[in-house]
Amino acid sequence: MLFAALALVLILIALLIYLIASRTARESAARTNANAKRKRVRPIASNRVASGVFEVGGREAENTPTPPLAAPAELQDFSLYTIDNVELKGRQAIQAIYQAMPPPHPIQTQLVGGLDTPEELKQTVVLDAGLTAAVLRTVNSAAFGLSSPITSVQHAITYLGVTAVKGLVTQAAFSERAPTGTPRQQASLAKIWKAARYSGAFAQMIGQEFALPRLSVVATSALLANLGDVALATTTLDSLEDFEDNNTLLARAKQQQSKFGFNSFIVGSALAKHWGLPPELALSIASSGLLLTTAPKDYPLLKETLHQNLIIYTACRISDAIAYCKIEDIEDFGLDDNNDLF
Repeated sequence: MLFAALALVLILIALLIYLIASRTARESAARTNANAKRKRVRPIASNRVASGVFEVGGREAENTPTPPLAAPAELQDFSLYTIDNVELKGRQAIQAIYQAMPPPHPIQTQLVGGLDTPEELKQTVVLDAGLTAAVLRTVNSAAFGLSSPITSVQHAITYLGVTAVKGLVTQAAFSERAPTGTPRQQASLAKIWKAARYSGAFAQMIGQEFALPRLSVVATSALLANLGDVALATTTLDSLEDFEDNNTLLARAKQQQSKFGFNSFIVGSALAKHWGLPPELALSIASSGLLLTTAPKDYPLLKETLHQNLIIYTACRISDAIAYCKIEDIEDFGLDDNNDLF
């Protein structure tokens, strides 16, 4: 009896070993076949395929590659200037513009370098009663159309977010130092600052969705991307027609380059350097409009910087549509192939 039980155990062990060995062999064969398929070299294409001709159901058909999209007609003969395109007379005019600008408010350096948390921003702003009053006055104006008033800086940050309030503080700090200007200048600056606030907020939201590193730098760069527009509207009456309703970046750039021999991106970058703002910010301002006429593959910047500028450019164009074209409904953007807002 004991011998029979022992024999049965040995038979079961042998059967188990056989099953394991069989499974291992099958898995090994499957891996070998898969590797062989992956290593299999594709046959060399025939002349018919290589020449763009292939057979479908016994018939020949042309495999014509899709041609690249042509640039819109209004862009084909237009180039956005950089500082290298500006002649001596234009450089002297740019210098006169940034020297005529009021010196920056001390808080502007802090805004550029940080104040990215609600607590930091609140504690800094409330120390300046004039800025606090200006921010609350602006946010409670008819332009915001709030159903209930904002009563404190903390309330404004909670309701609007850090980036939007940084935009309001930047505007208030500049307005505190700048001359009042004519009613037309004030109207132009109101549009420019509105676009700036939206640009910073949109860049923050878009960058957050794409988990962009150094998000506060991107939002600040978008906020100050039109610093040159601020300088032109403040110091040059000839520039005010550039900020009329329904104007686009392309129209503004064409008008500025025709009249002055330079554009607002060059002026903004020069002003940022004059104010001692970080060199990275000055470079971002100078290049933030290049995507208007330069394909991303030809963009002369590192990959991370390209990603940042794509987001800045997109945020600024959406904000332009709101500020200059007075878009109030998403349907008014005209989300089709004939959109001419940008």
